[in-house]
Amino acid sequence: MTTSTTHVLAEYRPTWKLRLYMLITLVPLGLASSIPVFMMEQADSAFMLFIGICLLVSVICLLVTVVVWLNDFRTVISIYPTKIIKKNYFKEDVVQLNHNTQFYHKAVRHYINHIYTGSRDYITVDDGQSQMKFDSNIKNIKGLGELLIQIELQHHMPIVMVKIKQRQSLAFGDLRISATGLECKGKMIQLDKGSEFLIEKGELIIKKVSQRQDFFKIPISSIPNMNTFFKTFEIFRQERL
Repeated sequence: MTTSTTHVLAEYRPTWKLRLYMLITLVPLGLASSIPVFMMEQADSAFMLFIGICLLVSVICLLVTVVVWLNDFRTVISIYPTKIIKKNYFKEDVVQLNHNTQFYHKAVRHYINHIYTGSRDYITVDDGQSQMKFDSNIKNIKGLGELLIQIELQHHMPIVMVKIKQRQSLAFGDLRISATGLECKGKMIQLDKGSEFLIEKGELIIKKVSQRQDFFKIPISSIPNMNTFFKTFEIFRQERL
């Protein structure tokens, strides 16, 4: 990726589904605010006060919903090579993208009566000072995820290659990897033919071939810079095989 750091790589917005759900909330709120109007003629003073309070609350909820709904139309997520900007009517949030930024990816599959009904993607970007979270309410969330993977590798792999040449270990959350092996919470396993590595149900599972039980396992979504980790893992493992 050789584009200018001030060049917008892509822009993303909320899905129409989210906007539709927010619009639907206006209907019951509108009806709720109209009910007291029809009841006022038959109400005594105390009950009219109660109805007036209900009407006021309904109108406030309606106005808040309208503001949030309109604000959503103005939400734009702009991706640059070195930062993400999320802007709407009220504020502008920025997350820096560099070799210190941590990227987390998670996909959750949904089933109804054991029938697969789809999945939701979740992405978290954390620069140590601020954080942004994205999910399937963002239009083309998969495209956003793929772009962030490219940016992650661009910023992290040069550092990784330098540390590998210097025979240093690299930390990825609870995992630490080096030419010696892979360590997780004090347990070490060598990256050779005597070990087996699987990805199953969203978890990285490490096994010793000589043992039946898992040596250790960890959710993939908890691994920061997961894609950099797997590339680093493959480099060290190829050295050992």
